Amino acid sequence: KYLIMGKGGEAIVKTSFLKKSKKPVVKYTWDEVKKHITPEDAWMVYHNKVYDVSNWFQHPGGSVIFTHAGDDMTDIFTAFHAPGSEAMIKRFYIGDLVKESMEHKNEEQFAFEQGYRDLRAKLVMMGMFKSNPLYYVYKCSSNMMMWATAVAMVAFSDSVYVHIASACLLGLFWQQCGWLAHDFLHHQVFQKRKYGDLCGIFWGNLM
Repeated sequence: KYLIMGKGGEAIVKTSFLKKSKKPVVKYTWDEVKKHITPEDAWMVYHNKVYDVSNWFQHPGGSVIFTHAGDDMTDIFTAFHAPGSEAMIKRFYIGDLVKESMEHKNEEQFAFEQGYRDLRAKLVMMGMFKSNPLYYVYKCSSNMMMWATAVAMVAFSDSVYVHIASACLLGLFWQQCGWLAHDFLHHQVFQKRKYGDLCGIFWGNLM
């Protein structure tokens, strides 16, 4: 049995209950979801679950999140977020999507999306998304060597040409710092986000 409720009049409450919260599972139609398309009123769908991220301007990736307001963010979320990021959006969960209400997607579209997800799953199984720790040890070490060399060139030489070369080397060092901070802060290196955050702060802010 279902009960109609919600501000759009199209939300459906199923009479089953969640195990932990003991609250009724609210179900929303696609027509209801696509009404919420502004940063101040933004709903999104992830794996047929509905999330209300209205006014979440503190999103780590910035306001780009609102470009998918009122839409299905399943694949774009997976593409741009590290494993474990799902835990951050649990607090925004408001209910489930009535899958049958997605009339704008035909069987061909569903097949395409499933094919993409199957392909990604195979690549994950092959280890294509795993970073090589030794590569980042090498990159961090070589970057510090560039910094040390640039400092030594200024400290032990009065030549203008050596100082110019040092400046170029230091510029290359900072450029590489940016890429290292990018990789660490996008959590491509560590499974635990706090380690990536600390390394990102070191390379991006302190160096």
